[in-house]
Amino acid sequence: MAARPNRPQLVAVDANVLFDLADGLDDVVDAVSVIRERLRDSRFLIPPTVQHELANWALRDDGKKREAARKAIQLGQSWRMVPVNLIAVRHGIAERIAERIREQGLVPVEEIMIRWCLLNPHCLDVRSC
Repeated sequence: MAARPNRPQLVAVDANVLFDLADGLDDVVDAVSVIRERLRDSRFLIPPTVQHELANWALRDDGKKREAARKAIQLGQSWRMVPVNLIAVRHGIAERIAERIREQGLVPVEEIMIRWCLLNPHCLDVRSC
């Protein structure tokens, strides 16, 4: 299989990276700069868990951590780090697993929806699926 030359290299960042950038830690600033320099087509992503963590801290009453989180969010934007939503990916994975279970006949047809709900973290009440 041939490599795709125009496909961007994806780099997911943790909340600590954003907090360290906000604090101006030279090692982290240099690391991000080196990655950007060496991987010219890289795209920095902020996963949902990191987004939630930053939002949680940004909304808290603790002044110091709240300001650090707000600054980290702003720096993420100015450094062109893109927040991503992976919920569709999770649904796709759950659907693929359910499909494989159906294909192999491992679960009776009437129980397939119940099994899908067990794989899907958003489906807390089986009766509502």
